[in-house]
Amino acid sequence: MRPQRFDLLAPRKQVKALIFGHTHHWDLQQKEGLHLINLPAVSYPFKAGDPAGWVDLHLAEQGATLELRSLDPAHPAHGK
Repeated sequence: MRPQRFDLLAPRKQVKALIFGHTHHWDLQQKEGLHLINLPAVSYPFKAGDPAGWVDLHLAEQGATLELRSLDPAHPAHGK
């Protein structure tokens, strides 16, 4: 059995986040101190109500901020 990415990354405390996609579902979670950032679909979300768009990532000395940019500016998650 192959180890999962989380199992490989969680013990490494220098790793702060895992950014991934291709699931067509925008989601932010935190598990055992590791931020799990599931990027949104670019054009075709699989789940009704999920935004389509992209995420702006702004890196700083002490961390990062993410901002969801929905293709539909009226989507409730746009700009968060």
